[in-house]
Amino acid sequence: MSNQQGFRSLSTFKKELHRLKSLFATVP
Repeated sequence: MSNQQGFRSLSTFKKELHRLKSLFATVP
């Protein structure tokens, strides 16, 4: 298991989290 792969998944997770935040921000 490479550390780079874990870092990549973490980056994807942060991206998804940010997208969910913006999605919930539009909902009152």
